[in-house]
Amino acid sequence: MKARIFFTILLAFLLLPQISGAAGFARVGAFGFVTEKLFTGARSSALGYADMAAASGPFGILLNPAAPLTGPTYQVGYEYSDYISDFRVNNWGASYQTSRFRFSLVRHEMKLEGLIRTAYNPEGTGEIFKIVDQAYSLGAAVDVLPGQPGDRPWSMILGASWRHYRSRIESTSTTSNHARDLNLGLTLSHHRTLDGGWVEISGAVMVQNALEGSILFDDRDSLLPSYFQTGLALTWALQPAHEPSPSLRLLLAFSRVGPLDSRGYQVPQCSRWGLEISCFELIDFRVGDSDHFLPLDNSTTWGLGLHTPGHWLGDFRLSASWSAMDFAPLEDSYQVWDLTVGADF
Repeated sequence: MKARIFFTILLAFLLLPQISGAAGFARVGAFGFVTEKLFTGARSSALGYADMAAASGPFGILLNPAAPLTGPTYQVGYEYSDYISDFRVNNWGASYQTSRFRFSLVRHEMKLEGLIRTAYNPEGTGEIFKIVDQAYSLGAAVDVLPGQPGDRPWSMILGASWRHYRSRIESTSTTSNHARDLNLGLTLSHHRTLDGGWVEISGAVMVQNALEGSILFDDRDSLLPSYFQTGLALTWALQPAHEPSPSLRLLLAFSRVGPLDSRGYQVPQCSRWGLEISCFELIDFRVGDSDHFLPLDNSTTWGLGLHTPGHWLGDFRLSASWSAMDFAPLEDSYQVWDLTVGADF
């Protein structure tokens, strides 16, 4: 167990140089490789992070600030992951949306603590490090096409999210740094009604860190994670005209990331896919895969989603999701849980 804990924490610091360049291993904070890739909601992680063109919920802006609008609703969510006792993530999120616009706010916190043997002293006895990374993301999105969304088959969502980082590293001394970045997204969707159901196809593009925000550490300037991502989602639903929700819904999603090399940070080219099968909008089965999820290996993901029936809690609806991700180097799985409360208006 101790060997696995040590290897996990050491792996985190071995990956950080690929983000910050050869000048130092901790200059972009742990969010550089963890929050950007792992913790964007249990639904997203179960789909292999391929659902950027069909992202939803209060954490949707983490994957795509122009995530599709799902109608007049507001949602509050909590996400938690505790792979090992020294590696914890907590996310809180809230969103308010109408048929034309959405506002979202997400707070991340990641804590990592353990004995680290760094690249500066690989033969040493190691040093106790504690990293606390926090970030606040504020996002807005709007459907820019004229007319009411329900009266036209097309929608075009423009979105942006602004994020403020705070990274604190504690060892023999404490260092705290701040940074900001801007993410931009565009999603184009087409909805068509069929006999007994409907289909929808969506395409999305997103630019991470469009203004090349950077963080200062040890008097050195380092670029925050930056990349370009595209996505495609196809949804088919079986929904008779008199039914308020589909009895069966299938989602097939794909996305492509990178590559982008700028100031020493390179994101490898990465392909992702995910499949979601939803029965009566009560239980969702999800599976996905992402190659080069981390530089060491591919990752297979899976998960479940559970929802309370409509009007079971009045205007409120409760959703719970769980996901797991195989991680071959440790012969184990990361697990992510989240809980969302929403209400239509």
